[in-house]
Amino acid sequence: TGSVEAGAADRAAGRRRKERSYGVLARLAIWKPLPIDTVYIEKSLPDTLSIPESDCLYIEARDRVVLTEASAALIVIDKEKMELSVLDFASDTIMVRPIGCGHQYGNKRNADDDRTPEGVFKVRRIEDSSEWCHMTRTGLSESGVYGPKFIRLELPPKHSVGIHGTNSPGSLGKRESEGCIRVSNQNIVRLAELAYPGMPVLILPSSQDTEANCKSLGKD
Repeated sequence: TGSVEAGAADRAAGRRRKERSYGVLARLAIWKPLPIDTVYIEKSLPDTLSIPESDCLYIEARDRVVLTEASAALIVIDKEKMELSVLDFASDTIMVRPIGCGHQYGNKRNADDDRTPEGVFKVRRIEDSSEWCHMTRTGLSESGVYGPKFIRLELPPKHSVGIHGTNSPGSLGKRESEGCIRVSNQNIVRLAELAYPGMPVLILPSSQDTEANCKSLGKD
């Protein structure tokens, strides 16, 4: 009897894992902006997956990417916890790392408002930023500000925001950026290996951001 119950429990746990993967895949299935290349979900996923093969995830990419259940599926930026998380297609966590973000509270409204945008976005492209310089607020050109990689997000024109490294690791855990999301240089290299064009990025507000957004709506 014990072995039968254990087997039933294992099967139930397996169903729950599959259901989680269904949920992530179903949410990602909406990301079909331009069918330039198809991201093929490998057949290691359950055969009973309810998403038709014709509805496979499409991304804007030059190279075809083959995703498995263990592949990175979603980047989550939490401005409350000041953390970046990467989830796979089974909704399991691949990595969690500290971040820095925009020093102004609330959702981004203007290109130069120093706010980190909130909502659901996607990776536009991954760029080598190792030789980039940045013009600081004091008018000085500073190198190394973006670290070795810049993961650019798809945003309205002139709203240039991405996830990148930093030459100021002490700023992680703080709100000191001009709107971009900072991680350590070591972590941006790892993240660039996991990310790909078209990958969804969810940015969540903190309670202070929500308060600022409400005040802004009241003024408008």
